[in-house]
Amino acid sequence: MTVRGRDAMLVPLQDALRDVKADEAELHVHRRRSAISRYAKNQIHQNAVADETLVQARVVVAKAVGIASANSLDPADLRRLVADATAAAR
Repeated sequence: MTVRGRDAMLVPLQDALRDVKADEAELHVHRRRSAISRYAKNQIHQNAVADETLVQARVVVAKAVGIASANSLDPADLRRLVADATAAAR
């Protein structure tokens, strides 16, 4: 997981929402890092780190709501995610 500052994180999210043809649209991002160390005979024998990203788009068109989710912060993936949520709302 690349650590990003607030502004660096907001730019691709705002870009993905810029051209949405809907009454409402939002993106929610949840990122998590978990790590575990396993010991045997008083020595570390296994380290594991897991990085998880979940992005959820919620779009409202008239009274219909569309939701889509993905696990990428790539700008192209975010645009596709918003498009999928918009299509689901229509």
